[in-house]
Amino acid sequence: MKKLAVLMTLIMSIGLMSGCSKGETQATQDVGKLPEDTKETAETEETAEEPSQDLPMQGMKIGATIVYKGDEWCYNLDQDLNELAEQYGATINVQDGNLDPEAQMKQIENFIAEGVDFLFVDPVSQDSLIPTLDKAKEAGIPVILYDGFANWGGEITTVSWDNKETGTICGEYCRDYITKNLDGKANIVIITMAASERHQDRVDGFTEALEGMDGVNIISIQDGEGNRERSANVMTNIKDKVDIVFGVDDNSAWGAITALEAMNAKDTIVVSAGGYGAESFEALHENHPYYKALVAVDPKLIAQSVYDSAIAYLNGEPVDTSTNIFLEAVTTDNVENYWDFE
Repeated sequence: MKKLAVLMTLIMSIGLMSGCSKGETQATQDVGKLPEDTKETAETEETAEEPSQDLPMQGMKIGATIVYKGDEWCYNLDQDLNELAEQYGATINVQDGNLDPEAQMKQIENFIAEGVDFLFVDPVSQDSLIPTLDKAKEAGIPVILYDGFANWGGEITTVSWDNKETGTICGEYCRDYITKNLDGKANIVIITMAASERHQDRVDGFTEALEGMDGVNIISIQDGEGNRERSANVMTNIKDKVDIVFGVDDNSAWGAITALEAMNAKDTIVVSAGGYGAESFEALHENHPYYKALVAVDPKLIAQSVYDSAIAYLNGEPVDTSTNIFLEAVTTDNVENYWDFE
């Protein structure tokens, strides 16, 4: 399998969050991908560094909490975090936040008590973890936020992407599709994840991108809970003709597809605001009858950027206060830039 290059620099000035760290800057770095030129780089590049540089976090203990391991994308991110910890000589304990702020608070408090050297935090909520994160700062434990955001300010950096933009990209794809194929008219169902603020941002981006289209009706917005079975049930219970389903993530999208297939629904397309992996890319490559577009979010890019920021911090180097990965719609036309189908 060839994945996209881990780090390419597309520098943008997007000040999403403010952070504090030694050598901090007030910039936002946009980490992107130029697939055709760089797909091989991460797998083939050899280093000639001294052994001490090969293990820049040797012996360090990292405590991490991730928003929800029940999601396949988050599961893959968990694996990437573990693999890179081993690569850099550290040990990491990634706990499942299970979409529960209280669970995350307890996890962070336990990590503080254990005396970890670093905290990687994927917040369920933007506000609920702030008192606990303050305790980490008081204990002198550096914190990197990743995947999600917190209204805190004590983090070294926030490594993520613009969640609203993922919805906007899907909305723009659907706007173009409706104009070209549906004469400007469409019934749309949105399957969201109510417990997650970032998924609500995706819904906002999607709906705003469709504003002004008088023939477009969003007939239902329902909570699929990030679960395929629940999302399938949501779709099964909708009796109106549906032209487009917008899933806030791949579980939502594929759950809806399961129901559409069972109902033998015709002329319905499904788009996803975030995913990455063989299932989705192969579906696009084979021109799946329902699944037509996603915004590719590579968990490996997130994990690598987290460790790059941590290592830069440890070396006393400047760290951007926000690090965003590059986003674009992936369709049948460009999916070969993202995956090796040989």
